[in-house]
Amino acid sequence: MLVGAALLVFAVLSHDRWGPWWASWWQGPLAADGQLLGLSILAWGRIGKVSQFAAGLVIILDLIGPDALRAYGTRGRRRLTTARRRITYTRVAARVLDKMQVLENRVKKDLPPTGEREQPPPLSIDHDTYQTLLDDVFEAFDGELTCRSCTKSVVTMEVQPQRVSIPGEHPSKWDCLHGRTILGPYVEAAVLDDLTNEEKAAWRYSGRGGVQRWALGGSCLGLLVGVGGAMLILKFLMPVVPFPLAVTPALLLFWSGSAFAMITSEPDQRRSAAIALMWLWALVQHLPVLPARFITHLMDRAQPAHPLRWAAAYLFIAGSLLDLLAS
Repeated sequence: MLVGAALLVFAVLSHDRWGPWWASWWQGPLAADGQLLGLSILAWGRIGKVSQFAAGLVIILDLIGPDALRAYGTRGRRRLTTARRRITYTRVAARVLDKMQVLENRVKKDLPPTGEREQPPPLSIDHDTYQTLLDDVFEAFDGELTCRSCTKSVVTMEVQPQRVSIPGEHPSKWDCLHGRTILGPYVEAAVLDDLTNEEKAAWRYSGRGGVQRWALGGSCLGLLVGVGGAMLILKFLMPVVPFPLAVTPALLLFWSGSAFAMITSEPDQRRSAAIALMWLWALVQHLPVLPARFITHLMDRAQPAHPLRWAAAYLFIAGSLLDLLAS
């Protein structure tokens, strides 16, 4: 009643200003350039259609119910928490891997343990621990720094009247397969003894979750491949589609392909690209959580979705009037 009375008063007061316009609308089609409050009649009609569509969404939310929406929001929060922990652990594990690489390179320089070496020892390892590590590695290498059972390459020379193969040099013990399997565990054990509890947990998680990170990068890549391909096909089938809208997914596809290429190249780039893809996927997972929590808050009450129903009623009435105006 109050709204109807207010509209009636507004119509009476604005009769001199809007009267001819309303009469023109009532009598027939409006002019193509007709405007109301700075917007074209077509724009008002589209606003009305969108308002009606938003009002109809409330029916869908009502059919879903607050329990299902609340469960969805809870699952989203759990996924986000897991994704954040995975990202944090990956960063920490990357730092641990860098420490291992630094220590391994230093051990290679300082072998044999009785030779000259740089001071002080690398990282935070004390002198006695580092000396013990060198002694253990040298003993595991049987006191030899070159592998007698391996050769770097075989040189073939043409000596008349036949070809002669000359064995190449023997590689260092840590460069051959035998030495790497010996040196790696010693270096890893030395670094792990010096880690905090968080770093140890991250390193254990990285050993278990490697496949998950690869699958994560593949899932993100597959999503962008599908979206980019669909938009390019749509561009060819429907030339009216704006060019940026069709090209943007293709650029995202190119970026994801480049990131995936980095994942399979050098270790530092591989870790950086994996972390970037994980952050992107965590963001994609988190986007639907906020609106779901807001809608759940509105529906989780004695009268579920009561505010939404009133908002939908007002949107439907306003949208219908605007749609009628543009008709």
